[in-house]
Amino acid sequence: MYEEDIRAENPDVVVLATGSLPALPPVDGNDKDIVLTYEDVLNGDYPTYKKAVVIGGGPSGLEIALHLAEYGCSMTIVEMLPKIGSGLEAMTKKILLQKLKEHNVQIMTETRLSKIEDDGVSVVDRDGMKLFIEAEKVVIAIGTRPDKILYEKIKSLGYEIHQIGDCLEPGSAKTAIFESAVLGRKI
Repeated sequence: MYEEDIRAENPDVVVLATGSLPALPPVDGNDKDIVLTYEDVLNGDYPTYKKAVVIGGGPSGLEIALHLAEYGCSMTIVEMLPKIGSGLEAMTKKILLQKLKEHNVQIMTETRLSKIEDDGVSVVDRDGMKLFIEAEKVVIAIGTRPDKILYEKIKSLGYEIHQIGDCLEPGSAKTAIFESAVLGRKI
């Protein structure tokens, strides 16, 4: 729905639940053709590339790496933190890590992305060593940021506007449902 549609409806209140967008790291090369977001991978076709790097070792990054590995991609996961899978339930994490191991996914923790090149990524490990990881694709899975595009377009129209869910702050589906129920009672 765009601003014209909102004007045409002339609502008493506008509730936005536009979700979030994949976050990109603030490094040189994040706009190169080699870069994909986790959404690109999940919404795309069968991968034709055979070597990829996933930036981000959280739940999304791990699942993307496993997904691509199952299609025959040679995978490396790069994570800044000392451990991967933060936020995963213990049994799910154990199974996921086992499957990653079975598919020979290389995991690099305490490693920071420094630059994206046309043929891979430059990273810096925990000891300050600069390394290059060759890849055909670099999948960014470092989280999300609120999608405020529509909000910015319509905030000057004069309607009472409420934002709920990930367009306000990335969180869980449970939180978004709770926020919408509370807001619904207030309106």
